[in-house]
Amino acid sequence: MDFRESYVMHNTLPLVFRYLSLTDILRCAQVCKLWNVVIENTQSWKTINLENAHINVHYMFKALSEKHRVTNLRLINCTLDVSDFDSNILKEMQIKRLEISETPSVLLNSLSRELPTLEALKAKCYASFNVLDLSVFSSLAHLTELKLYCNRQVDHLDELLLNLGQIRHLYLLGLTAESIKTDPTGELIREATQKMQENDLLESFGLDLEQLPINFHILLRKFVKLKKLRLENCRKWDCRAVLTEISLKPNFTHLELIEVNVLDGFRNGFSLCKNVTHFIIVLNTPRFNLEAFTSDVMLAIQNLSSSLKKLTWGFSDRYLNYFLSVTDRIMNGSDLTNRLILQRTFIKFESDLKYLLQDTEVEIKMGMNAGNLFD
Repeated sequence: MDFRESYVMHNTLPLVFRYLSLTDILRCAQVCKLWNVVIENTQSWKTINLENAHINVHYMFKALSEKHRVTNLRLINCTLDVSDFDSNILKEMQIKRLEISETPSVLLNSLSRELPTLEALKAKCYASFNVLDLSVFSSLAHLTELKLYCNRQVDHLDELLLNLGQIRHLYLLGLTAESIKTDPTGELIREATQKMQENDLLESFGLDLEQLPINFHILLRKFVKLKKLRLENCRKWDCRAVLTEISLKPNFTHLELIEVNVLDGFRNGFSLCKNVTHFIIVLNTPRFNLEAFTSDVMLAIQNLSSSLKKLTWGFSDRYLNYFLSVTDRIMNGSDLTNRLILQRTFIKFESDLKYLLQDTEVEIKMGMNAGNLFD
């Protein structure tokens, strides 16, 4: 191979490899010596994306530690074997972005302690015997994005809120009464709110809590540059106070209410939010009266049609299954017939929304579920 051919190969192949999966890259590395050298000496290992795989965590990180260019690691729907895992192997790695859709809390705690270079962490932590210590994330000096779903006990929530550091995007989902250690009513959030100083870095905040603390709007007031708020599964919350606080934030634009109760005060509070340009609403599963729920929300947003740019009305899988089961009992038809009825119902619903909000982009979206971090 002459110099020209070699030059073309070393400068063209990396552009092709960039679009391949990890499996395909490994196969390409076995084609010939030249391809192996090119793969070893390019940025092909900068991002590792694994899905639906069974992984021995220790051997995976041991292999990746030899690839010092790995900065982004994404493990989606993978079965993780953490036996014999030695966290010391992480010290040589420079991972900046980490996404794991299923991880035990013991592994998540180890990763957070041994990867000080982390800038973004998105993880779904499943039940184990270990408590997830949230205070470890406060020690990550470069962390700007933290999005967690945890249905297991968590500890030191107040310490995290008091020491957000450089975090700009914070989502804490799945925090049911059973998951918050010794704090089923949000007392730690109330105490942290009283101690907090103003924070001018946080831009987006998501919280899943059945009962919001009565002074939650004061917590929002401390986030002076907040642009986006996501609330999930809130059954008891002071709608009027929270929405009024949102209306006073000049940078605020996005509001997401996922399976949240629309309570007294919602209509008056939301009508003040002329700064909200993007609104996502998902029907609260226990309230299957779509007509009544729609009426409550539509009365609230009808005065915002000139400022609201996009409305996304979502339906969870649980609601869709309920709809189909009720239709089956009433119509006693086939599954195909029931789904056709479902489709016609939502097409008409979308048409009605577009008629009422002619200056707003309207989207009907199926399968919008609480706790989903990996859309």
